[in-house]
Amino acid sequence: MFFSPIGFHSRMLKKSASAVLVSLKGSTYRSVRLASSLAAA
Repeated sequence: MFFSPIGFHSRMLKKSASAVLVSLKGSTYRSVRLASSLAAA
């Protein structure tokens, strides 16, 4: 099996970038929920 290092690297970069995006979305969603619950209280 031959793996091209460039393709592997770009795949890892895409995976980590999507993971960062997902965690950012989750944290912003949590902070928005927290802010709205504080405003409603």
